[in-house]
Amino acid sequence: MRHNSLYDSGTAGPAYLKDYLPHLCAQNRRLFESPHVWQFEPSDLPLEPRRRFPAAQCAFLEIGFGHGEVLEQLVQQHPETVFIGIERRPARVRKALKRLQRIAAENCWLIRVNLDLLEMPIFKPGAFDEILINHPDPWPKRRHEHHRFFRRESMTWLTNLLAAGGTIEVASDQREYFFHILRLFEKDDA
Repeated sequence: MRHNSLYDSGTAGPAYLKDYLPHLCAQNRRLFESPHVWQFEPSDLPLEPRRRFPAAQCAFLEIGFGHGEVLEQLVQQHPETVFIGIERRPARVRKALKRLQRIAAENCWLIRVNLDLLEMPIFKPGAFDEILINHPDPWPKRRHEHHRFFRRESMTWLTNLLAAGGTIEVASDQREYFFHILRLFEKDDA
């Protein structure tokens, strides 16, 4: 028998949970119970991170946070900053949640979403002072390039998320892809 405290207890949450949660495995269902996972309805978009943590002096977004090592470190070093992490793989979200729970983070929320499927803006324009993208998948074969995160469309999306004077930091261990990213930034007019 499946059990889910959000579903069974009638706790308020996004309306889709009632239909969606019974079809998830227990591990993925726990993602909806964590206070560190930002649950929202499509009607809640665009999201405003500073509303989630009003004391924030800075808003930081990590796209593809992996197992959460960087978030764990930064959250502890900068308690005055609101941190938002986006990841599409549930196993990575679970690992990052364990890190955040271990350090009792109060200024960090994770969102599990596949950005390729997102057709509406998820965040309010200018929502972030800093954006970090560590080692985006290079998809090195030419026929797979359309899978890459860094394309012209994503450049517009990223620059729209930045507050005036904000920064985007990208790290890659694939030389060709890194220079491809640099060229996209150079061409971007935003």
